[in-house]
Amino acid sequence: MLIPPQPDGPVVRVVDDDPSVCGLITSLLTGHGLRVQTYRNAMDFFQAFDPAVPGCLVSDVRMPGMTGIELQERLKERGWLIPTIIISGDLDVPTALRAMKNHPVDVLEKPFLPRVLLERVRHAIEIDQRTREEVSRSEDVTRKLASLTSREREVLQLVVSGHANKHVARSLDITEKTVEAHRGRLMKKLGARNVVELVRMTVDSDSAVRS
Repeated sequence: MLIPPQPDGPVVRVVDDDPSVCGLITSLLTGHGLRVQTYRNAMDFFQAFDPAVPGCLVSDVRMPGMTGIELQERLKERGWLIPTIIISGDLDVPTALRAMKNHPVDVLEKPFLPRVLLERVRHAIEIDQRTREEVSRSEDVTRKLASLTSREREVLQLVVSGHANKHVARSLDITEKTVEAHRGRLMKKLGARNVVELVRMTVDSDSAVRS
């Protein structure tokens, strides 16, 4: 039973200079409810690519001009970590290792079973969805942290480091009552219910900065 593609669902971008391969992959994926866009080469892909649209990339490794590996590396250079599936009929070990360095990626050798490609594509879409959710959470935390006053940030750093209110008060030369007031306001601004959530937020923010 064919499942119609969702009009606002993730998009599988297929880059292959062989029209028959693009046609087969398109028929397989659209028949299982996935949206597909095909491109003859990497340059056509870059001209149309919108990183805001979720999904994944399926690319042949050997194409005229830019290869699938070079396409993958160019995406990484621009900070676009779209989950990628590299397909090839004659993938050597050095090329496979080069591809695997550009995580997230999967490598699939031709000929492949349709169900295997479908499984890999669905997994890649799940990775993309999780990544986007994590980025969204990190950006939200960063915005909330930016709303804190300098004093609230000082209190926050001491609290998440495990210091009790009296130690925070002593370190900042303020009263415990003032610490409690700052702590209450910063928790309200951040939407945190307890210290554990405060710690998680600061960790998420630090991870976003490093990435």
